[in-house]
Amino acid sequence: MNTLRNILLYVCICAVMLPVINSCTDLDFLDQEPISNITPESYFTNESHLGAYAINQYGILRTTSRGVEATFIYDAFSDNMPFHEISGRNNRFTTEFHKTAMTGGDWNFGNIWRCNYFFEVVLPKLEAGQISGNQNNINHYIGEMYFLRAINYFEKLLVLGDFPILTTVLSDDKEELVEASKRAPRNEVVRFILDDLDKAKTLLLDVAPDGLKNRISRSCAVLLSSRVALYEATFLKYFKDTAFVPNGPGWPGKAKDYNANYQYPTGNIDAEINYFLDIAIRDAKTVADAIPLVENTYLLQQDPNEPINPYYNMFADDDMFKYSEVLFWRKYDVALGPTNGTN
Repeated sequence: MNTLRNILLYVCICAVMLPVINSCTDLDFLDQEPISNITPESYFTNESHLGAYAINQYGILRTTSRGVEATFIYDAFSDNMPFHEISGRNNRFTTEFHKTAMTGGDWNFGNIWRCNYFFEVVLPKLEAGQISGNQNNINHYIGEMYFLRAINYFEKLLVLGDFPILTTVLSDDKEELVEASKRAPRNEVVRFILDDLDKAKTLLLDVAPDGLKNRISRSCAVLLSSRVALYEATFLKYFKDTAFVPNGPGWPGKAKDYNANYQYPTGNIDAEINYFLDIAIRDAKTVADAIPLVENTYLLQQDPNEPINPYYNMFADDDMFKYSEVLFWRKYDVALGPTNGTN
């Protein structure tokens, strides 16, 4: 009886397991894309993907968390403002207390990596015709990324001067990373920035797809190009014959074999200064000729019956869209959170 029972139990188990065993010969049902995550293969295939990725990089753009203090917050703990009423004193003026941190700081490549990753994935897909949507918008979002990489490099230039120029996504290989860490002369960094901005100028629309000036437009790229070129021209001019400029006495780059024989592309520092000044003048004129100034009546409205002064109101309005000389602005929404660190 027990033997018969065991045989029946074995047959039942085999009957239950047979479909499972058969299915194991074909595992296609397991070969599925993650349903809760976006994969690189399925992303960057339409214009909305590009637009979303680009807008997510807008954090690169400089801002301040304290609206009342505005831009002079960057003077906190400098010789101009050694004491800050919120944060108090800082140890940087105290002997042996101010030390370089082990992590953080300006020597990081996170934002640059995200820009380079975008180009490495998107540009081949674009060339292969694998991105759907409005072609003008697709080009615009690619132009935004060139602008964002340029302004990120400009921030690096302001604090570090000579800096490595990276255009690809690097592997986690020590030798490759060390080789890529060679610092290019600062004027070469500026030339790279201007090249990115030239690409942005050809791709960006005159009016961004949002139509509200809350996204970068072509005029923004032209204006930034002028500003970057003017900055470098004046830096080279006023720091000429110092260690702060390429080939100046004591310039650290001269001690590196890859910069030991460096020569300015234009021949000498004076020609390089003029090269950047010409770009600054050209691009500033382009924006000035295209963008009308906001009317200034030179009068201050004293009561509601008097006419307003548009120029005066521009500095206190919460909607910058209607002002011609505002090229790009950030619209705050109280419903999404505090507008700045003071409320």
